[in-house]
Amino acid sequence: MHYRLSEIEVTRPLPAIEFAAGDAGAALLLRYQGRPIGFLMRDNGGKRTWAPEDLSPWIASELKTKIVEELIRDELASPRPNVPFPSLSVAICTRNRAASLDRCLRSLLPLRQKNGFELLVIDNAPSDDVTAELSWRRATATTLPFARNSAT
Repeated sequence: MHYRLSEIEVTRPLPAIEFAAGDAGAALLLRYQGRPIGFLMRDNGGKRTWAPEDLSPWIASELKTKIVEELIRDELASPRPNVPFPSLSVAICTRNRAASLDRCLRSLLPLRQKNGFELLVIDNAPSDDVTAELSWRRATATTLPFARNSAT
């Protein structure tokens, strides 16, 4: 059984499909903006040609969800040039956990340098000045006393 193989870009007008003698049907590779989104096969039922009007309901019934997913993906993934990073403050509440704070600050540094957000360390009733010294040494954060530990 011989099937005619065709590629169809669903963002363009659908073509007519002409069958040669001996073609039992068609196998369609469907693409959305060049990306494969489906593969359909069907017997031609003895027809010599499938018009776009024949293809459209078949493709729509089989791939409507996938086409909508691709449209949404394109909308969400489209680049947004010159959109500034929103104003953001990251508040780290701590008490006597210098090693954990150091790890946290080191992991936030690259993000802060890239996106420029405010970084606050709220030192909740410390028993020493290690947290303040660590924040100052890293020169990355403003250290606030425990009275402001609600990050407001």
